[in-house]
This record gives sequence, structure tokens and C-alpha cells, in this order.
Amino acid sequence: MRRSGIICSFFLEQLRFSRILAEFFRPMAKHLKSILAVSLSTFGSRVLGLVRDSLAGFFFGTSAINSAFSWAFTLPNLFRRLVGEGALSSAFIPVLSEALEEGGRTEAFRFLNQVITRLAVSLTGTVAVLIAVILAAHGVGIYASAHGYMQLPERVYWGFDFSVVLMPYLLLVCVTAALLGALNVLGHYAVTGLSQVWLNISMIVSLGLFGMYFGKTDLERMYWQCGGVLVGGLLQVALPSITLWREGWRPRWDWTLSPRLREMMRIFLPGLLGASIYQINIVTSRCVAFGLNDSATTVLYYSQRLMELPLGMFTIAFATVMFPKISLLAAQNDRDGMARTYAQGLRLILAVTIPAALGLFALREPIVSVLYEHGKFDAQSVAEVAPVLAISALGIPFFSLATLAIRGFYAQKDMRSPVLVAKIDFFLNIGLTLVLAGPFGARGLAMANLASAIFQAFMLQRLLIHRGTALARPPIGRAAIAVGLAGVGMLAFTLAGWWALRSAFGMDKAAWLFHMRVGDVAAVIVLIPVSIIVYLIFLRLARFEEWPQLQELMELFLLRRKRTKNASSRQA
Repeated sequence: MRRSGIICSFFLEQLRFSRILAEFFRPMAKHLKSILAVSLSTFGSRVLGLVRDSLAGFFFGTSAINSAFSWAFTLPNLFRRLVGEGALSSAFIPVLSEALEEGGRTEAFRFLNQVITRLAVSLTGTVAVLIAVILAAHGVGIYASAHGYMQLPERVYWGFDFSVVLMPYLLLVCVTAALLGALNVLGHYAVTGLSQVWLNISMIVSLGLFGMYFGKTDLERMYWQCGGVLVGGLLQVALPSITLWREGWRPRWDWTLSPRLREMMRIFLPGLLGASIYQINIVTSRCVAFGLNDSATTVLYYSQRLMELPLGMFTIAFATVMFPKISLLAAQNDRDGMARTYAQGLRLILAVTIPAALGLFALREPIVSVLYEHGKFDAQSVAEVAPVLAISALGIPFFSLATLAIRGFYAQKDMRSPVLVAKIDFFLNIGLTLVLAGPFGARGLAMANLASAIFQAFMLQRLLIHRGTALARPPIGRAAIAVGLAGVGMLAFTLAGWWALRSAFGMDKAAWLFHMRVGDVAAVIVLIPVSIIVYLIFLRLARFEEWPQLQELMELFLLRRKRTKNASSRQA
């Protein structure tokens, strides 16, 4: 109960911070409500995701069976990234926006039905083929082991079994992505952020309730968690469908090959790799990690999941809201509006992701300890995950910049540039993975992902300039310098604070072991909020160009709280 209270306090502090950051987005006033809706709903989803991961860590730790689940869930998750946050949505939303602009909701819903029909057919076949391949590989492994040709680790067979159970989720999540894309175009952004909430709740209930009371072994509990994934996928399809139904959509089988569908496929197929290279690199890393040892895949998974909190809350929120806006401006040939919106997005992404990356880097150990260290997730597990998190966290700003740049290319229907960068980046990541995995293990895999993220962000921006697009030279120099200086100041303060806490609670070995958790908890619930305040102060001193709007909104926020307090006093 004490641990639950600590975690709840931590998340409440972060929620308060997210509201302040929402006020920070005032320069984009007409987009603020939409970004805030996605940001907060996605934040709730990420919090539940951390609870889900913490629960899995309690039952399974960094064991082989947990690595097998992480590996098996990688392919369906890849399709979720490709579709929900990648190439299909990037190709689907601009065309759907044009359909809505030119033909109204009738034309938009007709196009939506055409897309869902083809998704259902093609992905059903894909799922069937993948299950057949997995079963065949499972059979070959058993045969080879029985005849002494090859002995595979037990985690591989568990991975095959879990993959067969989880594969239908691939179909469900891809259909969900099309539904959510339509809702985004219609302005229902909060539903998008809540999509992952239903999956996380389902998995938490399945493992924490049914798995705990009905699962007698780790394997049985893991199958309960797999069942939670499938139930969550069904909820992810059902709830957006209900919202669209209220908007007038009626699902119909439509196999028509319309000009709009041809246009979407022309954009989608070449851009599949370009939009999703980072996720493909992640999958490659997890597959290599799965072959290293029993814990490497889980270690890599937990570090990447902690990265997804700032990525999901801010980067994906920006991309989700701004991509339809940029696409619409492109359709209207408003180059100045596109450039202005894109530059605002870049400045705000830098202002949020750089301190988030530095904070995770500096406080990696206490964050991992407070969130995950219980049950079978012990101190050794923390020692394995923390350094991998430190390396991975540094990639957050670069991944965020690359994400927005790719959306900028796609809004202008330029698929060649992201694909060109993706091809080079993919082989770079493969080469670095093979070189670094052996001597450095999971840390080497994180290094390879970091290097590929830096390369992708840099090359995409260079191509924006080289191709002379409307987004070529966004005015972000002053903002980047201000954010960089404030980030360095915050990092110095945070490291000094963490050193002081370690010194205070680490007088000798026995005292350190007794007081360690106190220091960790203090770092999370005290040092993080104070570091945020320090960052804002440094941002002001660095003359961040958006500071006047931030100051005005903070004053309004304080006045609103004061009025609320006075009203409560009068009522009393």
C-alpha cells in the first residue's frame, strides 16, 4: 500500500506538470485544446502502461518467460506502430482530409469503409500465414532438438507459443488505427489517446486478478496476460466504432478501388519503411537481444517503455494533432501556414523532450527502482535496466524531431525522402547492432538505436533544406539555444541533488541498504518536480522566446487557484 501511494504521488506530480506544460503551448492557441486532450489521455495510457509493466515485473522479473512474452508481443506492436503511428496513418489522413473537404462526411466515410475492407482481408491473410510459419518453426525446433541437431533455449518455444496466441491482435490494432485516424480528422483527439488505456486496463485485470487467483504457475499467469491483450484489442475496435457511429458512419463492405484509395496506396507502400524505421530498428534489437540471454529482451523492453511516457504524451500528441493541420494547409497550398505550424511544433518538442531526456538520464536508478523494484524484479534487475535506460533516453529528442519531419514530408506527399534516409539508417543500425551487441549486450543495442535515431533526425532535416520544401528552414535557433542552456542547468542541479540524496542516505553499507528506498522515493517525488521548476527558471534566464506567454498563463493559473480558494472560504 505504501508503494502504491508513492507511485500515485509521483504520477499526480507529473499530471500537474503536464497541465503547466499545456499552458506553455499557448502560442498554438487554436491547437491547444486538441493537443491537451491527446496529451492527457495519452499520459493516462502511459501511466497504466507503467502499472501493467510493474505488475508483470512483480510476477516475472527479468526472467526468460517475460523475455519470451516481450519478444512475442514485438510483431503485433510493430504493426501498431506502423499503422497507428506510422505509414498507414500518414498516408490515410491526408487523403481522408481531402475527401472530407471536397465531398463532406459521406465521401469521407465511404473512403474509410474502402480502407477497412482491404485491411480486414489483407491482414486476415497475413495473420494466418504468420501463425502457420510460427507453428512450422516450432515443429522444426522440436524435431531438431529430438534428433540432436540443435538445442533451442526454452524461452524460444515459449516465444513461439505466445506469438500464436497474440497474433490476432495484429488485425485488431490495424483496424483500430484506421478508425482513430478518421476520428482525428473529425476532431475527436481524446479517443485516440484513450485507445491504449483499454488495452492496459484489460492486461492489468487479466494478470492482476485472474492470473493471480487462477494461474498456478508463471506459464499459466502469462497466458492470462496474453488473453488480456486480445480482449483489449476488441475494446480498442469497439469503442472508436461507437463514436464514429454517433458521427454518422455505418460500416459497409466496400471493395471498390477508388481514385482516392489508389492515391493512398501510392503514398503508403513506398513510405512504409520511411515512417517506421525507428520501430523496425527496435524490433531488430529485440530479436538480437532474444538470442543473447534470458533477460536481455526484458531489460531492453523496460527501458524503452519508460521512454514512451514523454514520447507518447508529447511527441505523439503533437504529431497526432498537427499532422492533419499541416496536411490541410498543404491541400490549401498555404506554404506560410505550413511553415509556421511546423516551426511551432519543433520549438515545443525541443522544449519538452530535452529536459525529459536529461531527467531520465540523471535519475535512471531511482526511477526504475521506485516503479519496478518489487516481487521478482530485484536490485539486480534495476542494475541491468538503469544503464540501458540512460542510453535510450538520450534518443528521445532525436526520435521526436524525426517523427515530425517525416510527417512534414508526408503532408506534402513526398515519400521518397524519408525512404531514402530509412534505407541508409536501417543498415547503419544493423551494422552497429552486430558490432556492439557482443561486447556490450543490451547496452550495445541501446547505443545502436541511439546512433540511428541521431542519424535519421539529422538527415531528414538536411533533406528538408536540400529539397527546398516549405518546411526547409524553421526559425528555431534561438529556442534551441535557450532550451539547451536551460537543460544543462537543470541537469547540473538534478545530478547535484541526487548526489546529495545518496550521500545523506548512504553513510555506510548497512545504512545504504536500509535507507536506499527512501533516497529513491525522495528523488522521484521531490527532486523531479523541483528540477522542473529549476528548468523553467533557467528557461526564463535564457530568454526563451515563448516566455511572455508562459508567464501570462502561469499568472492566470495562480489567479484562478486564488479565486477558487476564496470561493471555498466564502462557502465555508
